[in-house]
Amino acid sequence: MNRSNDLRGAWAALFGGLFLGWYAVSGPTAAAGPQCVDFSKDPAGCQPSTFKTPMAQMPTVRVNRQGAVDPTSSEEDARAGAAKLENDLHLFRNFERLHWVITVPSVKDPATGAWKGGDLDGAGDARGLGIGGNCIFVGHGNGAGVRHAINIFKIQPNPEKQPPVQVGEIPAMSEGNEGFDDRELRSLVYKTSGGDDRYILVRNGGTNTIGRMETYRIDMNTCLPMSKSEITDFHSQSHEFFLWHDPANPNRVLVYMAIWTAGLPRPGAPGPEDSRRDCAGRD
Repeated sequence: MNRSNDLRGAWAALFGGLFLGWYAVSGPTAAAGPQCVDFSKDPAGCQPSTFKTPMAQMPTVRVNRQGAVDPTSSEEDARAGAAKLENDLHLFRNFERLHWVITVPSVKDPATGAWKGGDLDGAGDARGLGIGGNCIFVGHGNGAGVRHAINIFKIQPNPEKQPPVQVGEIPAMSEGNEGFDDRELRSLVYKTSGGDDRYILVRNGGTNTIGRMETYRIDMNTCLPMSKSEITDFHSQSHEFFLWHDPANPNRVLVYMAIWTAGLPRPGAPGPEDSRRDCAGRD
């Protein structure tokens, strides 16, 4: 089957950081544009096919410019070494590397000169990712003694040449010493019935026993929150949700939230809807 070139944007987490890239998909009969490169020698042609990931050759910590483990290497050398390994091991296949944006910076140990705790050290904890308009929101796994804020990045006018710039952050939710896992973020840009542009960010965070949700109004120009809703406490672990914009009512947005530990979303007012469907809605 003939397949035309298809160029799209792709976003993924790498070492807990934010990796930005383009990918091109082209069939064996494509006439022009970026061509598929397949190192698996698949007889069916260039897919590219799956291949056995070379885990034993992939360092999980900071590397130097040669790609060897080195906790004391500079940021420049660590980035160069990671790029070398990506190329040598053909890890990106048909991806073209654009930017690696740090979401958790490293901390240097003055006694040893070693860096630790950051994305470049393989210790990043990037989690939920919300993208809408010119804004990117990156949540973090957090946990006991860790309370990384949500990073707010703004996409630049020439995104292929200019990496996103961090313009702010949203403080981590926490209880006691434990930072909540911002496991899911959903961004939505839409028009109200009055024709006004509106941007919301819905956040689902918690622990293994707690689930809480809050919604933010976002300034489309600055990417910064302008206001936020009250917190919805599900009294159990919330995970996996769908943000739905009503096509018949531009002012109506619902969140359908899965609850997968014991408990009711509204213990103060339980009813058949709560026990039959693990979901919650909010206008």
